[in-house]
Amino acid sequence: MLDPYKRLEEILKEDDSWPKAYMFKFIVPNQDDKVNIVKAMMPEPNKVVMRSSKDLKYVSVSLKTTVKNADEILDLYKKVDQVEGVIKL
Repeated sequence: MLDPYKRLEEILKEDDSWPKAYMFKFIVPNQDDKVNIVKAMMPEPNKVVMRSSKDLKYVSVSLKTTVKNADEILDLYKKVDQVEGVIKL
């Protein structure tokens, strides 16, 4: 099976200036408590910014945080992948 994160991992691991600030952004369906589930996955303590779409069907969940290495980024993306319907930007 093809690893959907392989290219991102290659790009991130080319960079050797860790730790660094990184912006995570997800578009989450506003149903079945998915927004709260994704928000709870964000590392603490950080300010998570949420913004609803005009029709309230989706919520943008954004977080800028300091990460120690590429693996922290990949781990969070893989964790959020478990929530159905989330779009990762």
